[in-house]
Amino acid sequence: MSTILAPSLTEYVKHEAGFLICRPIDKPKFSPDEHAEQVALVGWLRRNKFLHHAIPNSGATGKARITYMVSEGLVSGVPDLYVMEPPGSMPTAIEMKRASGTPSDIKPNQIKFMRALVNRGWFVIVAFGARAATDYLKYRGL
Repeated sequence: MSTILAPSLTEYVKHEAGFLICRPIDKPKFSPDEHAEQVALVGWLRRNKFLHHAIPNSGATGKARITYMVSEGLVSGVPDLYVMEPPGSMPTAIEMKRASGTPSDIKPNQIKFMRALVNRGWFVIVAFGARAATDYLKYRGL
């Protein structure tokens, strides 16, 4: 993995699968859960009028519900959010993690799916916290 330090509070580390890991330089001892981090990021995306959508790929329980969702296209390892900016470019896929998390929190099925997106030319990041995600989007000039 190679490290890129941007003029922000976020460190960018390129994973061997080709996606970027965006994490706070000073990792907090405590941080909100992944849901709260994603809600904060979505609020920022909405305020800045970014075209985006979330993938509701968690929380399915019960065999019948899971079978139903798989029949509709549920796939394991899909990132949480997609940002379709700037117009005419490949979207950015974002897998959210809590700011106090570690790269070991990235599951093998997520790595596999994100590698497939990178191989198709997508921008893919794993953001450890909403701040890391917004720093990355600003770093890209969005």
